[in-house]
Amino acid sequence: MKLDALHIPGRSHHIAAAYYQPEGNRRDLAVAIAHGYTAGKYSVDGLANYLAHHGYPVLTFDFAGHKLGGTTGELESMLTADANLKDAVHWLRRNSAAGGVVIVGHSMGGAVAIQVAAEEMAAPQPAEPPLRGVIALCVSAEPERSFSSPVGSAMLAQRSAYVNGASSAELYPQIRARALAAANLKQLPTLFIAALRDVIVEPDRLKELCELAGPYAEYATVDAAHMDAPDRARGLVGAWLDRL
Repeated sequence: MKLDALHIPGRSHHIAAAYYQPEGNRRDLAVAIAHGYTAGKYSVDGLANYLAHHGYPVLTFDFAGHKLGGTTGELESMLTADANLKDAVHWLRRNSAAGGVVIVGHSMGGAVAIQVAAEEMAAPQPAEPPLRGVIALCVSAEPERSFSSPVGSAMLAQRSAYVNGASSAELYPQIRARALAAANLKQLPTLFIAALRDVIVEPDRLKELCELAGPYAEYATVDAAHMDAPDRARGLVGAWLDRL
């Protein structure tokens, strides 16, 4: 595997990214992975590394405002996050030489992945190469409920300083709207993955989104907590991509 550190010129930010390139057998799908709130691209490194070693070109990146990442600017709203992911996917389309793209997102990144995918499905002309699927891990359409629990409140209090920009309370309704965009994924293959030991997002929340997304959506579980779900779900993600 070859790993390159990148700075992608975006619409409003210079996006810090990492590009994992397979050496040897190369699949015809490229994967963009979006991390969760308060984290950074480091949090999905295990998943990206695994997929690259199985032949998939993978791009990870930092959302704006996340202090442990390198992307410039602040997370002014979820529109900022949408633009960051769109810029990452655009770069991947132009540089991976793959015949299709899959978007993967964890927690907040999963909601953004759903939103960006739904917008693509509604576009009058599909982008090339086409979007072939979306995978959402540990996503809830009720983030305010997730973080109002004692554990969720403590986690948010501990980690809110890791992000510059809009407050979490301002972002809750925007994240909810993005998760509910699952209803607009139409015929796009989608995988919703719940973590069985997740005390932030209950597995039933993922099951509800899967039902909302319709007959082309699948639901699966992994023995993991919220933060380690991307790494522990890597075999599940890889197998789904192989079938796709």
